[in-house]
Amino acid sequence: MRKVRAFTLVELLVVIGIIALLISILLPALANARRSANSVKCLSNLRQVGQAYLLYSGEYKGVIPVTRQDNPDPATGSPTSQYYWTDMIVSYISRLNGTTTSTNVQDLDEARKTIIWGCTEWDGRIDLSYSTGRYYPGYAMNLHPYFTPGNTTVQKAETACRWGGVYEGHYYKLSGVRYSAERIMVADSQLWILDARQSTSGGAAALPGQPTDVVVNNAGKTGQAGLMDLDFYRHVKRPTPTGAFYKTGKIACNAVYFDGHADTITSLEQGYRGIFIQSPP
Repeated sequence: MRKVRAFTLVELLVVIGIIALLISILLPALANARRSANSVKCLSNLRQVGQAYLLYSGEYKGVIPVTRQDNPDPATGSPTSQYYWTDMIVSYISRLNGTTTSTNVQDLDEARKTIIWGCTEWDGRIDLSYSTGRYYPGYAMNLHPYFTPGNTTVQKAETACRWGGVYEGHYYKLSGVRYSAERIMVADSQLWILDARQSTSGGAAALPGQPTDVVVNNAGKTGQAGLMDLDFYRHVKRPTPTGAFYKTGKIACNAVYFDGHADTITSLEQGYRGIFIQSPP
């Protein structure tokens, strides 16, 4: 009779060890590939957001949305409700009509299917500082389309916002936004509003980076010099924070610019320039 030879325990352990080693090598590569694919999809969605701005501008005599419009307008009385940039463009990209900020479960589910909520690396969150709670789509509109090289301070009367008592700015025409190829329109962010503050002297090294807790340390709330509300680590592995900020490691944050092109931001300074059109002083 022929003797049947089986695997020994040592051989099985060697095979299992090789498989485990291969998995440990492949998993990071697969994770990076997934992030890269999601980043490409996010860029595509942002380009469509830029197209929605064009459609809105075409319908409203060249004017583009503001980050937030209070109702009634700040010039006429205390606001009872708010209308956001996502609400202004959603009808051009979805069957929703101004309901992206709703806490209604059905509306939220529908909003998540739109390109406004299109970044697959964003899970969404609720800001309970609002009386009813507000869902964030993971993208934010630039509050400062007026900055030009040489500006040194945030001018609340020039912001793209009609927020009573906070940023009582105005609407801009798309054709009037200068440096459109360099200026961010909408970008990855953990807030709905893309705010920032001029850096103190010290250049890019003085920028504090992205706060670990955007509810406590967002730029509009703290006004801390150099602080930006871009989500710099949306498409890469988030590093270990330095105190209250993320400052190190690889950066990958997507944005669509006012000329319609979309690109990936890869440094704090590049994100700063996209808002202020100048490098840190």
